[in-house]
Amino acid sequence: MAWQAWYTLAVVIAVVVVLASERVSAPIAMMTAVAALVAPGVITTSQALSGFSNEAVITIAALYVVAGAVLATIFGVVQLWRSRRRAYRAFEVAVLLDLFLVQPFTLLDSGFAGLTHVFIDLILLASLRYAAHEER
Repeated sequence: MAWQAWYTLAVVIAVVVVLASERVSAPIAMMTAVAALVAPGVITTSQALSGFSNEAVITIAALYVVAGAVLATIFGVVQLWRSRRRAYRAFEVAVLLDLFLVQPFTLLDSGFAGLTHVFIDLILLASLRYAAHEER
């Protein structure tokens, strides 16, 4: 086997170990692995980025964003029992995730009709900030 095969095998094993240990999130581990394969020239940049043209990869990335927003919302609901201010901050994170990571794709897909969702997120964000300010 050539050195590229051994190197790729080592990167794959390292990624499996990192994912199993759960010390780093999966997207960071995968992007680091891709960078580790691009840097020495095992794969080209165009080969590394060609996976993003596949709809399945974009769908999985979108699901990571949605999962992050759902977790932030669940964290906010749990925090409501302890501290309203912390809950408002957790809900704010969920709205910001939606605003910056989901809404741009909605705007690309539906055009100006997607602005309604952006305005709803902005109103929610302003309301959460006002509520957090009033809790002090």
